[in-house]
Amino acid sequence: MSSPVRLQKTEEKKSAMEKIENFVLEYAHILLPIFVFILLVLIVALVISIADISSTNNVSMVESGNYYYHLKDVI
Repeated sequence: MSSPVRLQKTEEKKSAMEKIENFVLEYAHILLPIFVFILLVLIVALVISIADISSTNNVSMVESGNYYYHLKDVI
């Protein structure tokens, strides 16, 4: 006698990368706007930090500011 044929689909083992890929593809409509928002926040933070570093808080950085603000010291 032969054994009966199994018609159930056998589960294939998935690697971790395949599981992550399936998760990302399934929830891409949620994850993509979140990542775009985070990217925009980081770009704005970078621009603000660059503007703060290059700002003229220190008057000796700008020659005209140095003359104007230290005119009392000369007199």
